[in-house]
Amino acid sequence: MAGFILAFADKGSDLFSKGFNLSQELSKSFLLQPQLDMHPLLCVQHMLTYIKKAEIQNHFEYYSLCKLLDQQITHLINRDAEHWNDYGCRPTTFIKSPDHPAYKENKEIVDRELDYLLNTRNADGVWDITWKWSSFNKEFAISENWWKANVVIKNTLLLQAFGRFEA
Repeated sequence: MAGFILAFADKGSDLFSKGFNLSQELSKSFLLQPQLDMHPLLCVQHMLTYIKKAEIQNHFEYYSLCKLLDQQITHLINRDAEHWNDYGCRPTTFIKSPDHPAYKENKEIVDRELDYLLNTRNADGVWDITWKWSSFNKEFAISENWWKANVVIKNTLLLQAFGRFEA
């Protein structure tokens, strides 16, 4: 949220100032304790993207933060394809295109995941979702097609970004 504020709030506003101060605190904290789980690390990645978009990198230890982010991404990626159907951190959780700074170091594992995605489509050529809401059968039945569509869109865009889309 702080990064979004930096990118879209008026730079003279109180809101921008709050977003800036929060981003400074989060950056310092990440530099001191970079071992984060998947979701907080995604937040750091988004914040850095928005810092760049706002063109205020010079107010942060931006390049150190980016380097540390890439190291943590490489560390956090689950490299065992047997567990990619489980909840966890696949290579493309963070690396969404060949332009991503962590791609070069993780190219082999990203390419394996892209192959995995292409090979795990069902007979209709799309992906089944890998979870159920066991306590909410009725609600899950209603939302299942939305989730399927979400997975199809995300995977198709991902494969397209890497030049692997097959029509």
